[in-house]
Amino acid sequence: MSDSDLKSLSDEDLLDRGLTCQLTGNFQAALVAFTELIRRRPEEEAAFVQLCQSLIKLGRYEKALPFLDKGLSLHPESRKLRYIKGVLYYKVGRLQDAERELKKAHEISPNDADVLVALSMVYLHTHREALAATFLRAALDLDPEHGLAQHLLGTVLLHLDQPEEAMQMLSKAIETFEAVTAVSEEYVDGLFCAGSAMLMVGKTQEGIERLERAVDLLERGEDPATHLAQFFPVEDLYDTLAAAYMKCQKMEKAKEIAAKRQREE
Repeated sequence: MSDSDLKSLSDEDLLDRGLTCQLTGNFQAALVAFTELIRRRPEEEAAFVQLCQSLIKLGRYEKALPFLDKGLSLHPESRKLRYIKGVLYYKVGRLQDAERELKKAHEISPNDADVLVALSMVYLHTHREALAATFLRAALDLDPEHGLAQHLLGTVLLHLDQPEEAMQMLSKAIETFEAVTAVSEEYVDGLFCAGSAMLMVGKTQEGIERLERAVDLLERGEDPATHLAQFFPVEDLYDTLAAAYMKCQKMEKAKEIAAKRQREE
């Protein structure tokens, strides 16, 4: 669509076009639409939210920060913008900044399970497992079917030497993500979480199959809606699959997936 055609769209149609482009994985076109919408209506919180999400999908983290700051200057009580900024800081390793922004998001919206899970990720990476478990339990109180919270809590409980409850929680995570991938098989983060949880409960071959499907989807670029990169570096998928191959003595496959991981870096 040309610039003149874009400018002829109403604000509502412009927002719809940006959202449609996101859903089809055309994040560059989404950027153009949301940038034009912000030019017209800088008070539109949704435009800042969607623009920054598109930039993050494209890996343009530094470019997202000025838009987040601008959006928050106009909408200081925006839970969504605080959450996105916290996640962005988490992704680039600025964990103190991530914790600060996510705590602000939590103050704005104390009953948001996604914010609690994001905070737990920060606590996990700063070796505060017990605190992470507390936040994950709180998230599950709000949303008992939150698959990522189930998966992370199961993982944390293993580290805290509570294997029985860990296995129960990981089994719930498998059920949750299997239900999601049954509806949409092209769902990388669901496959990754289900696969890695299966490995932890001893379902090695089933776990490998899920991880192989996730890698295949990534390589074919057919999962525009994935949230994998939001919390888990893509390298984690390759590392988990390589470790599973090694456990099964499939050394050639482990070498092959390790080579693919290097190409991702």
